[in-house]
Amino acid sequence: MAVDRSRIALGRRQPIRPRISGYGFLRTSAPRFAAWHQTLLTLSDAMSDNWLVFIPTDPEALPSRAAADRAVELLKTFVPEAYGEVLAKFAERTVFHCGGGNWSGVICPKCGTDVEGWWMDAMDKAWASEFKNLSVTTPCCRHSTTLNDLNYVWPAGFSRFVLEAMNPNIRQTTAEQDRALSEALGLKLRKIWIHI
Repeated sequence: MAVDRSRIALGRRQPIRPRISGYGFLRTSAPRFAAWHQTLLTLSDAMSDNWLVFIPTDPEALPSRAAADRAVELLKTFVPEAYGEVLAKFAERTVFHCGGGNWSGVICPKCGTDVEGWWMDAMDKAWASEFKNLSVTTPCCRHSTTLNDLNYVWPAGFSRFVLEAMNPNIRQTTAEQDRALSEALGLKLRKIWIHI
């Protein structure tokens, strides 16, 4: 379980609404997200954790094991007081990563329309192919894109690789640190703060 310290530390905490949500490593369908979110709301009263997560911007991109190990050691220097582990994880299948309790919705990247209701159905269809096909056409303006390239209000995305620090005990990484991690992995990265 994870908590987004950046949101709390920066005073940007938004109320958790009974909306679709999910934890980054949870592979499930959209209806299951809704049920899981109710569990999240119950658990968040008793405990909470944060994860600082970096995923490749390309869902299928994988670094070498050596590059992943270097990135783990580098991330450890950025989060020296982390309360949890710093790990690199490889998955056989594509996984959806989102902010958990930070979930704030999803918007069409072309016209800016809220597409969260449609997104749930699109996620169900993508889940049926184990997220092998992320291609979609938005209902609002018929924009051809992918589920990975939608505008997630709180960053989210799909990947088979993740670099993570549990309870990193920092407010934020710098742009320079983010660049260093990207260079260590040889991949463009997306940063996601997960709060559970």
